[in-house]
Amino acid sequence: MKRLQNAEYTIPPSLHPDKALPALPQKSDVVRWETALKDQLAKWMHDPKSPFDALREELRGRWYSRFASSYYDAVVASGDREPPVDAPEKGPMVSSRSVFSLVTDLRTSGALPAILFNYDRMKCETIVSHIFSTLRLAERKYRETDPTWIAKMAEFEEWKKAQTAKKKKVVIIDQGGKAELERQAASRDISKWERFDPSAPLARFSFADATKMSGEELEERLRTIQTGAVRPRFISALRRGLGVHHAGMNRQYRQVYVLASLLFFRPV
Repeated sequence: MKRLQNAEYTIPPSLHPDKALPALPQKSDVVRWETALKDQLAKWMHDPKSPFDALREELRGRWYSRFASSYYDAVVASGDREPPVDAPEKGPMVSSRSVFSLVTDLRTSGALPAILFNYDRMKCETIVSHIFSTLRLAERKYRETDPTWIAKMAEFEEWKKAQTAKKKKVVIIDQGGKAELERQAASRDISKWERFDPSAPLARFSFADATKMSGEELEERLRTIQTGAVRPRFISALRRGLGVHHAGMNRQYRQVYVLASLLFFRPV
């Protein structure tokens, strides 16, 4: 705050820790200092001309800016617009976009997983759907325009063509028979493309942590709920570390969601 102050918006010298706190501060001293600091911050927050926006952007850091720009591009591409907030007498509303910003901030700070509560079941589903769509649209644009990804896919396609050509060749096996075939398979170099899934969610567009549960393990769990009882959108959202949980959801889905949240979603 001190670095961003100007002639009109200044920070009182008394808020500097060296002046606000004694040499051996106690908890009560810190509480008083934090209260005064929050009061000063609140003044900036309620004044649209203050340096508060610049302060917020500085605290968010460069990773938030990168992720937020992907969100903005996705919203523009989809034509999505947030509905206006209702009049105050109808009660406070939290937009899906603000929730996306919050979750992005938490991810940047390494503070996931997070549980967000909403007393409206439909709103719970709407928020998850919005975040999921935002990630998916941003990823789609990345896949279509990023030179590195395009080059990677071209290399993958060349590898697939080479594999297809090898399968068409006639292989004559000597008297070793099956044993010789197994020996050849064992000596074959394993390509980096063997386990590559081009359709899998990209890490930069996901809140999941694949180091806690492999994609194969997750898919095995998801197969138990891919029976039509759960909407495919929510199953796909789980692959990106997003889940919705309320009493109206399918019981099997809720069981898989709880397990995934413990093993698959990004840890604190």
